[in-house]
Amino acid sequence: MRIWHLLHSFPPNSFGGTETYVATLAQAQREAGHRVRVVSSCAPEAAERPGEIDGVGISWWPDRGERSPAGESVGCRTWMRHAIATDRPDVAHVHHWHGLTSDLVAVLTEAGVETVVTLHDYYITCPMFFRVRDGQTVCAPDTPMHTCSECVAERYAVSAAFARHALHVRGAMLRGECRRAGRVLVLSDAQRDHLGAIAGFGGVACDVLPLPRPAVHARPAPPDSDAGGPIRIVTWGGLDRGKGLATVVAACEGLRTPERVVVEHYGRVLDEALRAELSAAARRARLEFRGPYTAEAHARFAGADVAVFVSNYEETHGFVVDEALALGLPVIVSDRGAPPSRVGDRGLVVPAADPPALCAVLQRCLDDPAHLRARRRADPAPSPTVAEHVRALEAIYTEVLDAEPRPR
Repeated sequence: MRIWHLLHSFPPNSFGGTETYVATLAQAQREAGHRVRVVSSCAPEAAERPGEIDGVGISWWPDRGERSPAGESVGCRTWMRHAIATDRPDVAHVHHWHGLTSDLVAVLTEAGVETVVTLHDYYITCPMFFRVRDGQTVCAPDTPMHTCSECVAERYAVSAAFARHALHVRGAMLRGECRRAGRVLVLSDAQRDHLGAIAGFGGVACDVLPLPRPAVHARPAPPDSDAGGPIRIVTWGGLDRGKGLATVVAACEGLRTPERVVVEHYGRVLDEALRAELSAAARRARLEFRGPYTAEAHARFAGADVAVFVSNYEETHGFVVDEALALGLPVIVSDRGAPPSRVGDRGLVVPAADPPALCAVLQRCLDDPAHLRARRRADPAPSPTVAEHVRALEAIYTEVLDAEPRPR
């Protein structure tokens, strides 16, 4: 089967959760005998990236940001039609429109290519991806259009009237994309339920297909923590307000002996002002920004006592949580979105944006190291293997290809 995967970015340009998943999936499908190509946007200066990585073809669209208010790109549309004519796939799997064009499915289906869509976040209902306006508070499912318009107008420095029109056209287009697709997949029950409650989503039918746990390149030795000793907390991912590192710092400062805690953050700094604020807030606990990381950086997490991901977002999956679980680490997550259902007995769940609640959990970890060791020995919730996930997708692709032709 000739398979395309289309998304907003891809290694080595970016190593986010969606990118990591698609890279893993593409390699596994190639090893299963399929011919696989990734179609991704990139910065214009990066357009000369390799055209193949380990047997997987790569096509780079040099994104110059030239789009209509609804997110359509005439240039990308023309480029896509040429790419389809050059290397026509049997099925195209759309993972994201951002950076490409918001009518990807329309372009593919008009060319006679069957499509599957996976919604990795809430982009279909929010240009800012996560439905969080202030970095902390999740927008309610029934948030009215005028509130969304004000948010978009503020973010992109346009009038509220222009934002309202753009959101209306954009929403109709992306809902149409989902209706054209042969199947629409989501990552978790939590994401499906949240999407289904959002006003204006339009009743798009979604099927849950859980993601496999990723392979990691190191397994840390269990730390030898004793009562009275230090606790090493590790967290990773892009640094922005929505990921909850401010909650971690505030919780650590509230401990009886915060000097016993080291917090290490790995990932790109997306908000320099936030980094400065957090550095100033960490008066007694030690906060270290370790910079960007790749998959090989998992070895740096060896010996950590606990991984903490207390996101303020309504997480659709949370790939970093899976990485921590695969490393054998105990994990503390917030109660928003999908992660609580996956940590099993290995994890602890705290309310989002609640430093005192997290402080209480961390205080117990300091006072009772045996508690953390017991969590480390416990099992997370089961997840599919990569091979099982590949077979499930093969069945979906085959079903879409064998279905009666739909109006285009």
